[in-house]
Amino acid sequence: MRAWRAVHSNWVITMAPIFRISALLVVGTTILACGGEDPSASATASSSGTSGSSGSSGSSGTLSGSSGGSSSGGEVVNGIPTDPAGLNAWLQTRAYQAWPQESAPRPYTRGAGGHSGDVRTYLNPTLDESMQSSNEEHPKGSAAVKEFLSGGKLTGWAAYVKTEDSSNGGKGWYWYEVFDVTPGSRSIGGQGSGICTGCHSAGRDFVRVPYPLQ
Repeated sequence: MRAWRAVHSNWVITMAPIFRISALLVVGTTILACGGEDPSASATASSSGTSGSSGSSGSSGTLSGSSGGSSSGGEVVNGIPTDPAGLNAWLQTRAYQAWPQESAPRPYTRGAGGHSGDVRTYLNPTLDESMQSSNEEHPKGSAAVKEFLSGGKLTGWAAYVKTEDSSNGGKGWYWYEVFDVTPGSRSIGGQGSGICTGCHSAGRDFVRVPYPLQ
C-alpha cells in the first residue's frame, strides 16, 4: 500500500506541470472564442461603419440642402411676394407705407370698401397711376394693401396683387387676408380666391377703393 502511494505521489508531481499548461490553453481558447476579435474583421467593420455613416450623412445633407430652395417659394411680382409666407414677411417690413395712401384711417363702410373696424388703404405706384388714368383694366403688378386697425392699433392686413395681364374674372389676382399681425399667422385667400373676388368684382377691375385717395 505504501509503495502504491509513493508511486501515485510521484505521478502527480510529474504530471502537475502538464495539467497547468493544459488549463492555460483551455482558458486562453475560451477567452478568444467569447471576447476576442479578429483584427481583420474589426478593421473591416470599422471601415464599413465609417463609410456607411459618412455616406448616409453626406447624402442626407445634400438632399436637405437642395430641398431648402428659396425662403418662400412663391413668385414675386413687382417686388411683392405672392405666397402666404413670403407676403406675410414682406408686410411685416411695412414697405407698403411708402406708397400713395389714405391720409388717415376711416371707418369700414360697405359702399366704400373695407372689411371691419377702421381701415387704411395703400396703393402701389402702378395701381395709383392706373386709377388716375381711369383704366378699365389695371396692369400686371398693380397692388393694394389695406390695414385693419382697432383703437389705432394694427390688427391685420388685406392685400392683393395682379399677377397676370388679364384679370380673368379675378383669377389673375393674388388675394391675401390675415387678422393677426404675429409673423406667420394663418391667412385666407390665394390666387383667384372666390372668398375675395365675390365682393371685389363690384370694383373697377376688382379694386374697391374710394378714389382719389382721401
